[in-house]
Amino acid sequence: MSKLPGLDGPRRLGAEHLEQLAGIDTERSVESVQDFAEALQRTLLPSAPPHLDGAHIAFRYLPSNDVTAVGGDWFDAMALPGKRIALVVGDVMGHGVASAAIMGQLRTAVQTLAHLGLPPDEVLWELDECARRLSDTHLATCLYGIYDRVTQVFSVANAGHIPPILAVPGQRAALADIPCGTPIGVGGHGFETAHLQIPDGTTLVLCTDGLVETRTREVGEGLDALCALVTGLRSPLEQACDAVVQMLATVPRGDDAALVMASFAGIADDQVASWSLEPVPRAAGQARRLVRRRLADWKAGHLSETAEALIGELVANTCGYASRPVTVRLIRTETLTCEVYDDAHKLPARKYPDVLSESGRGLGVVAALADRWGYSRTEDGKVVWFELDGAAPDDGHGDGGHDGDRGTSPPADTSEESGQ
Repeated sequence: MSKLPGLDGPRRLGAEHLEQLAGIDTERSVESVQDFAEALQRTLLPSAPPHLDGAHIAFRYLPSNDVTAVGGDWFDAMALPGKRIALVVGDVMGHGVASAAIMGQLRTAVQTLAHLGLPPDEVLWELDECARRLSDTHLATCLYGIYDRVTQVFSVANAGHIPPILAVPGQRAALADIPCGTPIGVGGHGFETAHLQIPDGTTLVLCTDGLVETRTREVGEGLDALCALVTGLRSPLEQACDAVVQMLATVPRGDDAALVMASFAGIADDQVASWSLEPVPRAAGQARRLVRRRLADWKAGHLSETAEALIGELVANTCGYASRPVTVRLIRTETLTCEVYDDAHKLPARKYPDVLSESGRGLGVVAALADRWGYSRTEDGKVVWFELDGAAPDDGHGDGGHDGDRGTSPPADTSEESGQ
């Protein structure tokens, strides 16, 4: 069959046009997937550093330059009861939307576990169990720690992650010597909590491997450079983060990277009081008197009426369950924190008594009058606490640092008043 004249040219042009359209569609599809993954990742990470009493937090997140390498790095800083602050940084291995989605689920799980009051090793153990339920193909590294403003101790556990860097004033910054467990998702292995003393003025630096490791730089070399950069750090943390990123973040980046920098202020010894009371009926009255006197010493008598009522309710309630002495602790910063420790593992349950009931109203009173309240398990039992706003001291002692170390043991009787 003879060809019709003039048709070969249009057919060639049509084929070339279709190829061009196909290429444009493919490019748009890749861009769409990338935009979706990056938007997902942004919504799963903090948008700004949180304002936490007694702490300065700064962070940076750097996405990968590879359109197919959307990563699973995450980080968080959270306020916990008892003037404690939790820090976490993690990295889901692999790239893509699936890694970002797993990251978001693990971040949510850590937030939930942190507010249950679990120690770092137990948080990582539970996170490992959670990760294995979510996926049998994704692993993650994670570093989780809790800074206690009263003891100035950073308790931290590590699941295969880069250890924190401690930049102590007058010393060369160095990696903390802590045990390194297996990555999250491996299963079958426990984790260990290490306790690090953190003097006022110390900067903690947490990061993921994407910041210090590149195609041309080994992890060790990058960590040495990071330690050198933060040694003798004096600039504000936001500026320090920018300087670190400028020096270490290469372009293009084959992996995403996260950097968290934190500095803390401990609570002065004279802004903490604790007493040990026998779990007997008169303990509630003793606790009220002790609290009244201490608040008068702190010139915070305007909080006394409410604090006395609430501490009396909590002590009276716990004396019905405790078998050993009950510890009452007051902490004064911008808020007044009142804690009651006992050796009973039964957690309190708020009841809704009927009109004629003579019991079951204690926690309702606490919930109504306190600005915040809650409870959590401890190694030896539990702690129930409440906070009252408006306790900020006017003499500069509330957030001041202190000399000397404090131990990590539960609160002890540090007052001249015996409470007996």
